[in-house]
Amino acid sequence: MNPIPDDRFLTQLAPAQAAACQAFMMEFIAAGESEYGWLNEYLESPTFSAYLDYLELCAMGEYKPEIYVPQTTFFLSDPQGRLLGISRLRHRLNPSLEIEGGHIGYAVRPSARRQGCATRLLALVLGQARGIGLTRVLVTCDDDNTGSARTIEKNGGLLEDKRTSPHSSRLIRRYWIEQA
Repeated sequence: MNPIPDDRFLTQLAPAQAAACQAFMMEFIAAGESEYGWLNEYLESPTFSAYLDYLELCAMGEYKPEIYVPQTTFFLSDPQGRLLGISRLRHRLNPSLEIEGGHIGYAVRPSARRQGCATRLLALVLGQARGIGLTRVLVTCDDDNTGSARTIEKNGGLLEDKRTSPHSSRLIRRYWIEQA
């Protein structure tokens, strides 16, 4: 039995996606989910162009390099141009990311959840990680986030351990994904 083809794909933001990005970000706010750092960065940018510049600085490792590692931001899009999810691929780890955050973080907009978007998004970003030479990838989630844990496991994640977040004191699951 062949799997159903999936036409959702990765994209990096372009100037023409300003309205789609705004709709994506505002859906999280409307759902009362404003705790994401990438949402604050979007809201704090004076223009969409400034947000795109910020994303480029992050990818080059030039945004606060004393704190942040280089990271590339991807969005999962459908063929109609609707942004369904966001992911950050961190090119390397620092001590904080080794506990919480890992190489890949992701979120799916509320209206697109439970439709396989997170699984598809993580699979595609793992391909990008392989492309920059990461053969062993750390992905983490809150211990009580069973949906994210299933997503990571569907993508080959093996639970190494659980650690307490130094930021939130929440229990964090740490998964490693090996890829050739």
